Amino acid sequence: MTDIIVEIRVLKPYDRVEIRTESDAFLALPRRVYRQSKATEGEALTQEYVDWAENAQMEACWDTALYYITSHTRTKKQIADYLEKKGYHEKAVRSALEKLEGYGFVDDAALARRAARSGNKGALRIRRELQQKGVDEEIIERSMEEIDEESQRESAMQHAKKALSRAKPGEDIRKTKKRMADTLARKGYTWEIIGSVIELLIDLLLED
Repeated sequence: MTDIIVEIRVLKPYDRVEIRTESDAFLALPRRVYRQSKATEGEALTQEYVDWAENAQMEACWDTALYYITSHTRTKKQIADYLEKKGYHEKAVRSALEKLEGYGFVDDAALARRAARSGNKGALRIRRELQQKGVDEEIIERSMEEIDEESQRESAMQHAKKALSRAKPGEDIRKTKKRMADTLARKGYTWEIIGSVIELLIDLLLED
């Protein structure tokens, strides 16, 4: 039985085209793929067209994923979200992610380890940023073990010294402390490290 196309809708926010037939069959594909071979309302939706759309979508999804990772290191979640917004279906997205992992182009564990060893942010901020990027909590926990407390203290000291250098002559010590505390909190250091670093710097300042 011939299945006639009765509606073709372009969903701009999702960059996707939806094709619906008389039997209420449904086909969704990215506009990028649809432009290669457009369907027409009133025509039959053939199995040949469905098969072509499936294969074309898989190939286009892979190309889009490669393009997305060229400028920045991305997590699996970031890539999946991007591809879904581009209108690719779950099967194509999953296939692209598996290929990326197979080639070593995406590695959330390695990304988390590099973040933990960066040395210029506090542990709290590192954790928060990894969570925002969609890294699995188990991977985050393992990467947190890579963080050396002494290195955290040293980097916090450098940030605090910069904040201290902006103090004006005769400035109220409470204002100076607050500036350093705010700076370190934004950088994501724990309050234990913030307190110890500020105490040490203030003691050195008062000695002078």
